[in-house]
Amino acid sequence: MKNLLLTILFTALTIGLYSQPDILPPVLTKPTDAATNQMPDAELDWYAVNGIGTITYEIQIDTSDQFPDPVIMTSVTTAINAQNLIFGDQYFWRVRASDNTGTSDWSAVFSFTVFDVVALNKPTDAATNQMPNVGLSWSNRKGAIYITGITFYDIQGSFLEDFSTVDFSDSIATGTFPADSNFILYRTSNLLFDTTYYWRVRARHNFGACEWSEPWSFSVVSGVTPLTPANGATNQDPTITLTWEPLTGINDYIYQVCSDPNFTFPCITGLANDDYTSITVPELLFGNTYYWRLRVAHDVDTSDWSAVRSFQVINTVLLHLPVNGSAGLTTLPALDWLPITGVDGFELRVYDEGFTYSDTAFLDTNMYNVFKPLELGKDYFWKVRTYSNGDTTNWSETWQFHTGPQGTGDIALNEDNINLYPNPSKGLLTFELRSARETEIQVTVVDFVGKVVFEKFFLFRQGSDAVNIDLNNLNDGLYFIRFKTGQNVYTRKLIINK
Repeated sequence: MKNLLLTILFTALTIGLYSQPDILPPVLTKPTDAATNQMPDAELDWYAVNGIGTITYEIQIDTSDQFPDPVIMTSVTTAINAQNLIFGDQYFWRVRASDNTGTSDWSAVFSFTVFDVVALNKPTDAATNQMPNVGLSWSNRKGAIYITGITFYDIQGSFLEDFSTVDFSDSIATGTFPADSNFILYRTSNLLFDTTYYWRVRARHNFGACEWSEPWSFSVVSGVTPLTPANGATNQDPTITLTWEPLTGINDYIYQVCSDPNFTFPCITGLANDDYTSITVPELLFGNTYYWRLRVAHDVDTSDWSAVRSFQVINTVLLHLPVNGSAGLTTLPALDWLPITGVDGFELRVYDEGFTYSDTAFLDTNMYNVFKPLELGKDYFWKVRTYSNGDTTNWSETWQFHTGPQGTGDIALNEDNINLYPNPSKGLLTFELRSARETEIQVTVVDFVGKVVFEKFFLFRQGSDAVNIDLNNLNDGLYFIRFKTGQNVYTRKLIINK
């Protein structure tokens, strides 16, 4: 009886051992349990198991961890891609293996959630001064993972934050950009100037779409900004170049230049296409003040006019060298002045006191070399004006120079040791000289045409000494006062204004 019981027990154990499958359940690896921001074609991966013969895996995916209605897939490899999962949903999955001896238990159950929103990138929310062809971009990644398993990105733009109306929209197919793009760029066109837009993006496949992103806004630039000449600029050339900040996404820059600030008189109006950031306006009148403005246009809209800027065309010539009051010049000096573009030429006059010598030259450059020797040790005056299309500027300031070397032993006369005040003067001047020795100074005052109206010698003691000069008999106006000792001459401009 005892042997019979042992036999029955051994037989039961043997049957139980042979009915227990030898293959173990797989161990899931990725996505890690409770992973978020997964793709709608998420790759499910697990470790391989050992078995006898061919090993196959059964995969179940469901939106419930009880798997009441699972999607069932099989594979002979240790990874499989899901397809067209619903954005924003949480999924549960498990795997079991089968070989020639039987089927394993199910693996542990893992879960993951498919991403549900796309992240916008640029321009930043509430950005201003954007171009009418602004590029809108968004991320093609969720963390370190590139977005896959979609067929399109949809983009919408609207004047209204609730998108009750849509003013532009498009769909970008995934095959039109590299799969490893960090960001996707969409280029707009012909957006309205000085207008605020809201925009949003979503991802989509054949079975659904994710939520729209939170809308961001941007404002399109109101128009074009003038650059040069600066507002209120003076001494501008009669052929002037206007420049502005470049814009993209436009067809034409429209400019107006007018002598009337209200732009009611006939004005110069023209177009420059989008390749230009400047335009040259020729033949403006000397001394006139002009006003200018810009706007831009594309196929759908035209901007408002920019702020009005003004500039004044030069009405004189600015002398350069030799500087006023220069001494020690050769008898064949070179005279030059600042160039002016867009003029026909320059008229130069060189003369001495009393016009015993006078020369006039008409030139097409901004320099002149005296070719007939001047007298040595003498004062000369020079001035220049320019002309164009029958229009002529005022004469420049009259400058003076002295020919011949500085005498040996003469003290230097310059702004460092001469003080003249007040200037402008009501007629009474104080002339102060600082000198290392007693010095006699010849003081001469000439009017703007070179006529001597005052001349006197003054003796200055060593150190600092001053004298008064009475010019009350002179009329109001511009004069030149010259200080001379030996061959050293220094000239300053003097204004009498009683």
